[in-house]
Amino acid sequence: MVQRIIPEFLAFLLGSGTESRFNASMKLIRLTACFLVVCLSSLQGSPLDPKGDAKITKNEAEHIALKRFPGARVTSAKLETVQGKLVWSLQIAEEGAKTARQVAVNAVTGRIAPPAEEKP
Repeated sequence: MVQRIIPEFLAFLLGSGTESRFNASMKLIRLTACFLVVCLSSLQGSPLDPKGDAKITKNEAEHIALKRFPGARVTSAKLETVQGKLVWSLQIAEEGAKTARQVAVNAVTGRIAPPAEEKP
């Protein structure tokens, strides 16, 4: 089906070989419109993609966390929604510590979120 539609669509866009000045202008308009549709559709983010609202990059979030915990290293980073807020969830391994620390950096403001209280 697609194999039949694509050649027909291209034939519609390009028109015939012998054409008037008007038809040539229409062909140019059609090609320009198709080009704009393709370009503009690639600029829009998916509404299901939370990364569209993040102003802080992964690298920036790591730097923010490492300023608070000098000498530590980031072992993992993930962008997620926690309690309705978009945050970078980072695992920080501090020197000499046996366990990694969980740090949440707000992906919009860049502030380190306070640790979430665990419920029993």
